[in-house]
Amino acid sequence: MEPDFTSMIRMTLSELKAVPNLRIWNEHGSIEFIGPTDVTEVDFGDVVKIEPTSVEVYDENRHKDGTYPEVG
Repeated sequence: MEPDFTSMIRMTLSELKAVPNLRIWNEHGSIEFIGPTDVTEVDFGDVVKIEPTSVEVYDENRHKDGTYPEVG
């Protein structure tokens, strides 16, 4: 993840509400959020899934209530 976890735990709340150019990756691929992204109250292990043939953010099967955050 970029910025890395250590950097993010040192950020203030206002900085966490506008993390610039967040990038998450693993051995299968990556996803980048262009511009400022609010990462407060986000469990990336729950909402981002990167597999060999697909990338999902907020899987509709795991988040059936349809309450997705606003863009950004």
